[in-house]
Amino acid sequence: TALPIFSVLNENDNSPVFQQTTYIVRVPESVTMGTLLQNVTATDEDEIDIITYSLSRAAGLFTIHSSRGEIRVSGLLDFEMDRRHDLTIFASDGVNTGSAIFVVEVINENDNAPIFDAEVYSTNVSESRMVGTGLITVRAVDADVGSYGNVTYQIIAGNDMGHFEIDRWSGEIRLKTSLNFEAKRMFRLTVSAEDSGNPPKSDTAAVVLRVTNENDIVPEITLPKTEFEFVENGAPLPIGAGATVVDADGDDIVRAVFHLVAPPNDTATDQNIGERLWVNVSGVAGLAVVYSPSRH
Repeated sequence: TALPIFSVLNENDNSPVFQQTTYIVRVPESVTMGTLLQNVTATDEDEIDIITYSLSRAAGLFTIHSSRGEIRVSGLLDFEMDRRHDLTIFASDGVNTGSAIFVVEVINENDNAPIFDAEVYSTNVSESRMVGTGLITVRAVDADVGSYGNVTYQIIAGNDMGHFEIDRWSGEIRLKTSLNFEAKRMFRLTVSAEDSGNPPKSDTAAVVLRVTNENDIVPEITLPKTEFEFVENGAPLPIGAGATVVDADGDDIVRAVFHLVAPPNDTATDQNIGERLWVNVSGVAGLAVVYSPSRH
């Protein structure tokens, strides 16, 4: 009696299976394009199957080789934009498909420098401003997060006289010692903003402080002659001729008022005891103040 012969035909009834259900890799945000992150492999019990690999939700940042399973960086990573990328990797035998999770964790780096919101800051400061008061605040922003984004400030130039100080955290510039318009009318500081990286990154800006004048100095008057002889009912006498005035306050502040005033016990108190004159301080030579006594 002949025995029947049966042949078992293979079918594609198995799905590819990855070696891990989840892969996690950590890379710095400065990783270069083309860097190999992981080589994944899937197996299929159907021995004749050819497996191809693919990625989902790669967002143009990652690629996988269809036959070798090599996952590489194909774009620029940025910790401040995306700290984690959750991908799905697929292995297909043409009929059935297996999958696994592929997670890319981006490591923060100090890849951004602080940037001031202005190249030049400027303000006017009265020479009578009190010591310790705030004058102006500078501000810089660092796009890095965490400690790399912490910014500190300092004055690095232009403060040789020590008139100013800056709050290293807030960027407020304060008056440290008194100003004097007559000594110096403008200061140009250079300030820096530095982050906490190693090595740190920094930016600089200029701060222009214009000192405004105040009438803070008493004028000094010089008369070429201080004793005079008067003739009763005589002509007016130019007793102030040649008088000079020195006032260190500038011309924009100072104008001099001259008024002849009798001593406290003097009996000459007529209203015409003198003339009030306004003159510019610069060069007052030739000023004449007349005295016209009405009685002996």
